[in-house]
Parts: sequence; C-alpha cells; structure tokens
Amino acid sequence: MRVFCAMLVLGCAATVASQLGRAADDVKKPEERVEAGKCQSASATFVRRESPDKAWQVVRENDKLYTGDLIISGTQGALVSSNGDVRLSAMAAMTGISEFPIIETAVILHEPKDVDLDFTLDRGRVELVNLKKSGAARVRIRVGDHAAVMTLAEPGDRMVDEVYGRWPKGVHFKKNAKPDDGPAIAVLAMALKGEIDIKGTHHEVVLKAPPGPALLVMQNFGDHKTPVPEHMEHVPAWAKEGGRPDDDEKKLAAGKKFRELAIKKSIPEAVDELAKSDSIDEQTLAVFIMGATDDLEKLGKTMQSTKHQEVWDAGVLALHHWIGRCPGQDQKLYDALLEKVKMKPVQAETVMDLLHTYGDDDLAKPETYEMLITYLQSDLLAVRGLAYWHLERLVPEGKKIGYSPLASKDERDKAIHAWQELLPPGKLPAPPKGEGSKGSN
Repeated sequence: MRVFCAMLVLGCAATVASQLGRAADDVKKPEERVEAGKCQSASATFVRRESPDKAWQVVRENDKLYTGDLIISGTQGALVSSNGDVRLSAMAAMTGISEFPIIETAVILHEPKDVDLDFTLDRGRVELVNLKKSGAARVRIRVGDHAAVMTLAEPGDRMVDEVYGRWPKGVHFKKNAKPDDGPAIAVLAMALKGEIDIKGTHHEVVLKAPPGPALLVMQNFGDHKTPVPEHMEHVPAWAKEGGRPDDDEKKLAAGKKFRELAIKKSIPEAVDELAKSDSIDEQTLAVFIMGATDDLEKLGKTMQSTKHQEVWDAGVLALHHWIGRCPGQDQKLYDALLEKVKMKPVQAETVMDLLHTYGDDDLAKPETYEMLITYLQSDLLAVRGLAYWHLERLVPEGKKIGYSPLASKDERDKAIHAWQELLPPGKLPAPPKGEGSKGSN
C-alpha cells in the first residue's frame, strides 16, 4: 500500500479534489432539508449539527437523517439510505494497522434524486454495502465541488472510500497563505467484495475485489489521463468484514461511557466528564471528539492540564487532522492562538510551524535539532511539547533520557542537559539502522 503515503506529497486540496471530475449538478446550491437516510447503529454513535452556529445533537438509533446536516462518527456509526438499498458505515483505524490513522468520519447527505445514496465525504473513511435483494446499487460520492458515481454491481458488494488530508513534509506555515495554499488531500476507493464501477466526468474505471485491480488512488483526473487501478492480493486487515481494528476493551468502554453520558446529559457534558477522567483512553477519546467537533478551546485546555504524555500526543494528532482538512484551517488556528490564547505573533507562528513536519532539507541541517532542543526550554507548554513530539520521533535514542514537557522545570532542565550531550551543536543524529533520515509525520 505504498501509494497511500505517496499521496501526501502530491499537492494542494484543490488539485486533488479535481480527481473525481466535476459534478453535473451544483453542489453549492442550497438544498431543501429532506430525509435522506436513517441511523442503523446504536444511539450516540453519530452526532450531527444543522449548521456551524447550531449545537451538536445526539443521533439516536432509527432516527431519520436529513440533507445538509454534518454527521460525524468514529468506528461504530452506520446508516442506511432512505430507500434501504445502501449501508454506509464509518471506519477508523487508530492502531496504525492502516496507512492513514483516521480519527473521525464526517459526511453530509444530499437528496438522492437519481441514485440510491448521495453524500459528501468531508473527511475520513466509509464502507459502502449494496443491500438490495437483486441488482446494482448506485452511490454518488462528492469531494468538495466534484463527484463520481460508484456502482456496486451485486447484492453484498462492498467498497471503501476515503478522504485524508495532511500538510506534506517540509511545507512550513505561511502566515499570509494564498487561497490555493493547502494540505495534500488523498482520495481513494477500494473494492472489498465484488465489482465496483466508478464513473466521473472524464473517465470510467472498474475495480475488482482482491485478488485483482482493487485500489484506485485518484490523482490528477484533470490531465485527462485514465487512472490505473492498483492490484491487491488480499483485503487489508482493517477492512475485513465483521470487525474493526480499534475494538479493544478499553476503547469500547470509553466509547460506551461517552454514549451513555451524551444520551443522559449532553454532548459537551459527556466530553467534559471524559476529559476530567484519570483514564488515558477516556481522556484520549475526549481530545479526539473535541477536534472532530471543532472545540479547539477545550482541546487546548485539556492538553494543558493532562498528566499523561499519551493524551498530549493524541492532542497533537487531533490538531494535525484539523489543520489538514482543507485550505484555511491553518490560518483559523493561528488566529485563535492570537485572539483566544493571547499568544504573541512570534509564539503563535512557532507553534504553527511546529505543527507542520520537517522535510529532508531541514533534517540535513544540525540547526534544526539545535532549535528543537532550545525549544525544550520554553515556558510555553505548546512549544516545548511540540518540540519534544518531533525530537522523540527524529531521534528515538532520546526517549531513554526521559524528558517530559509535562514535568517540573527542574526535571526538564536535567533532561535538556542530557539532550545537549546526546546531540551537541553542529552534530546530526545517526539514522536508524537500515534506514535514512525520514522525518516526523
């Protein structure tokens, strides 16, 4: 699955979104709010809101789902189309078993006038299944202003579609970014069972489940070259039917607690209770929900107050996902650091640059490591925490030192001295055995 990682250096969101071919209808046209599906999973496995100025609401089992709402789930949300012919399930894989660590899936339903299901995949990964008793099921999938129709030929046919964004390595934060400056967005489709026809404006491609031409990473449909599916021998472990790779007992328990609290109280109260918990899994889930629901203020406060390095790292991952959604997210977070957190511009720029990752040119310079070690001394947790997040990945040997950005200043100072001895000025770290310098990601 090497092609997944290659997508992260392909270009900006606008370029990759064009892979699907422009939709025949205007997806920006206001839609009448009508029923377009029904929740098939347990209550609170989905949350939704009608618009950014409206509160998030719990979706209960068998609730009707409407066009225009932003609907979010992690690993257990499932819905069926209004005609009952297609099931859409959210799929996440946070354990590292898949190439991309998907946190949440976000979709917007549209009125299915000429297909069985019509939706925008804003971010994340979904599984689609043909539930018909006979015949093909047709699904229109939209990414931004572009769309393609996926035809699942026979009952039981399954496929995965995914949209995933990240800033490429070596691309630094721009305070005055142009509208076209943005993260690289990967868009892919994978046949899991049966035969899938994908039809955009310019091209039509057929995928066949493994062993066969099952994977399509859609890049640059705009050059009018027909994309070629990649052969797969087996269905990936994370995509096998009947299970999810993150379904371990502790994560399931945290998810169950969130659902119970959200139903009994409210979504904000449920998140607050998880954030105050001593459980790393519950705090981590709270952090991910905060990022998914755009509550960056609470996310920042939880990262400031946590005693667990694992929760801090989860917060960094949530922020990477957040700024990688689309162009403009970077600037929104930078503005929030200035206006809400009251950081000085130089501090906010440092934090934003640390939320990006280093490229090969950066990692060939001793100054990069010297700067990161200097940042370990910062009075700002955001700066020293992000600096250490990079260092422990770039110099794995340094983990033995035991530095923690959450520790007291005296403890940090001792560990910083050890870092300075491990990596003196002017020196580069030795690459991992058998590998070159890879950088943080």
